[in-house]
Parts: sequence; structure tokens; C-alpha cells
Amino acid sequence: LPLENEHGQTPLEMSNPALGGGTQQMFCQTVLEWMPARGVFEMWTGKEFLALRQQLDRLTQQVQSLQQQLTSLKGHA
Repeated sequence: LPLENEHGQTPLEMSNPALGGGTQQMFCQTVLEWMPARGVFEMWTGKEFLALRQQLDRLTQQVQSLQQQLTSLKGHA
């Protein structure tokens, strides 16, 4: 059963932005994608998951750094 309705997504994959846009639908164990030139195909979910995890780690570090800067600025006010 799908976890969500099919929806437009650009880019389809953060790990492969050159792929461009299309539509995507997530299921429990796979993600189906569609593009006019390729039809329906399965996302390489391991590659995508790794790219998203790395992006989350970078953004988490950025948030922590900004919180420290804010705390420091409040201490000097």
C-alpha cells in the first residue's frame, strides 16, 4: 500500500539532481518514480537515503553552530 499519494517532485532525487523532475510515490519498502522519457522506475533508495542522512547531519551541525552564536550574542547584550 502506498504511504502517500503520487506527487510532483523536482528534483526527483537529491542524490541525483541531474535526473530532473517527475512524479514520485513512496511505499513501505520502495519508492516509485515516473518521468515521460523513462516511464515508471524504482528509486535507488540506499543512495538517496545516504545523501539525505548526510544533508541532515550538515544541517544539524549548522543549527547547533547558529544556536551557539545566538547564545554568545545574548551573553554580550
